Amino acid sequence: MRIKKPYDDDKLTTLGARFPSEDVLKDAALAAGHLARHGAAFALYGKGAAFAGRFDAQREEHRRFMVERAVGVAGKLSAIAGLNELFDAGWTWVEQVHAILTPFCRRDEAFALRVEKLTPETEAGLTTAVAGFRALLEEKKAALDADVPADDLIVEAADLEPRLAAVLGDKAQAKSGARADTRELDRLDGALYLAVADILDAGRRAVRAGRIDAPIGDFRFRHCVTVRRKNAQQPTPGA
Repeated sequence: MRIKKPYDDDKLTTLGARFPSEDVLKDAALAAGHLARHGAAFALYGKGAAFAGRFDAQREEHRRFMVERAVGVAGKLSAIAGLNELFDAGWTWVEQVHAILTPFCRRDEAFALRVEKLTPETEAGLTTAVAGFRALLEEKKAALDADVPADDLIVEAADLEPRLAAVLGDKAQAKSGARADTRELDRLDGALYLAVADILDAGRRAVRAGRIDAPIGDFRFRHCVTVRRKNAQQPTPGA
């Protein structure tokens, strides 16, 4: 079991910026349905009637804000595609370089700790990770095989770093120049998304324990799915 990471308002804003607000609400409605159908089982995991009431209130606050900030909702929709493309490029770069550096970690504990310290848990850590991994890649470049595209990756990092910093700066705003209402909507989206994630996680645990008779796949996000996550869910050919 992985320890859940804390999210401050800045991290919630960055998380929520990845998904259309309507999709967050749709997945929240599905999660509320799970709580209603399997209330006794969810209560065993700390999500009983009182929790369900708070979750309903959170959904209503989110819905009201969307109605009152229609301009912010429209602006967010226009920014999501570009934001997700940038984040996906950052994650892909980090994972590729991480794989290249892994053999050095196997032989050098101190180097392994440096890599571990830089490895991001969320999008908020991507700027630091790209900059740090670029430096490690330059450090180990001479020891790499000739066909490892180290130079290309270093050039790509130089392009990614300022673009990531522009949207993951000191305030981790959803996008450069974002309206205040859009940033607040992103924060609410992130908070509601995490609440849904916790409900779905509890549902999967209950299924595995035999306390809910349903396919475990019922307790997955249906609408808040990025291209990256969709690809990760695809079965490996020939597997």
